[in-house]
Amino acid sequence: MLRIVTLPTPTLRQRSREVERKFLLLPETQNFIDAMIPIMYAADGIGL
Repeated sequence: MLRIVTLPTPTLRQRSREVERKFLLLPETQNFIDAMIPIMYAADGIGL
């Protein structure tokens, strides 16, 4: 299970690595993103 990261965690202020478009279009990546969205809302989150 993944850990939800919240402020004031310093890594949230760092620029992320660039992600290639072909990786974003993979079904596994889309499934992962789709699974994270309800978890984000359940934790009163505001973004991924």
